[in-house]
Amino acid sequence: MHTLRTCAIYGRTKLLHCCMLLLLLSLLAACGGFPGEGAAVGQTPEQGGDNPGSSPDYVTQQVGPLTSILMIDATQGWALTKDAILKTTDGGIHWMNVSPAGTKAGDYSIAKGTFKSVLQGWVASVREDQVRVERTDDGGKSWKGVTLAASAPKTVDAPAFLDNQTGWLTVMGAPEKGNQPVELFATTDGGMHWKKIARSGEKNSLPKEGLKTGITFKDEMTGFLTLSASSGSSKDPGLLVTRDGGATWKKMPSPSLPSDLKKVSSLGMMPPVFFGVLGFLPVRVATDDGKYHTLIYRTSDGGGQWIATSPLQITAGAVFVLDPYHLWAVDSQTNQWYSTVDGGANWNQGPTAPATIREISFIDARHGWSLTDTELLHTEDGGVTWKPLQYTMMR
Repeated sequence: MHTLRTCAIYGRTKLLHCCMLLLLLSLLAACGGFPGEGAAVGQTPEQGGDNPGSSPDYVTQQVGPLTSILMIDATQGWALTKDAILKTTDGGIHWMNVSPAGTKAGDYSIAKGTFKSVLQGWVASVREDQVRVERTDDGGKSWKGVTLAASAPKTVDAPAFLDNQTGWLTVMGAPEKGNQPVELFATTDGGMHWKKIARSGEKNSLPKEGLKTGITFKDEMTGFLTLSASSGSSKDPGLLVTRDGGATWKKMPSPSLPSDLKKVSSLGMMPPVFFGVLGFLPVRVATDDGKYHTLIYRTSDGGGQWIATSPLQITAGAVFVLDPYHLWAVDSQTNQWYSTVDGGANWNQGPTAPATIREISFIDARHGWSLTDTELLHTEDGGVTWKPLQYTMMR
């Protein structure tokens, strides 16, 4: 599963991610499931219509720089701009606009996508205080969409799908004084119908406190929600878990910090990436001396216990987890690349990016793509060197 998301953690099998970035609510079935006909509670089904399409022999007007990218293999991949959903079949040199019919400029200014293959994907977006979820099963030739009845939405996480049918969508409201309301929707029919199963402020549900960075489901019952900043105390750990498919949530103890990290002022966690029971949890740590550290925690029991790998003294702006061995991170302060081939036990310093890296997508240990605000970069040696890739938008 692959996910397009603009938070800092991505992974090949998780979604992206953007594996970043993945994810049966049998509880819903036990409670009566979804309506058999028509829309589920709180949504309006709509047909997205066929993509108009045309010959890719000439360039259309610019639809803005790429804001997200997810490559499926060496030639085929997906991307978003603020105006469009795009596909490439030549490694990112040419991009075809495959947006649903009727798409307007700015429709994907606030959007995240999840793509399982070159054919199947979901894109969630916030438009005029509504949440729109669109899906395709034929590579963008046609789309079907629904509008969810969310409460004052401001942003969304990437749809998290375990398989073709079972998925979740996290919708966040406006942050205020360190708090942020959140709602969780679920589907058991591939995104045709969604049901709100949790919202902040309810008993044993999602917290309003803290700024949310994303959600990951390891299996149909177990999921994790992470926060961007917390004290790391038992009352404010920054990590929550559900064991019933998202209906109820509880705080988890923060992972133990290395002994040499003293006087921690705050923790910022990013959604974990799982490969079965093996998982990785990126954590940003700020200490009272003004220094920042990035820790990659590993679990071998599905998230019950997390153990830190070797820390990086950087402020990670983006982290990409390809598999249990290969990870990449970029320092948002210096734009310095770092990589590991042993799951975080040892890190190698790489080149300096020309600007802040916003998105990363690797298909294997050597071939990867990354985005700055204005450029698409490509590597064929695992990130040792990066070259700008001149790309063209095609109709």
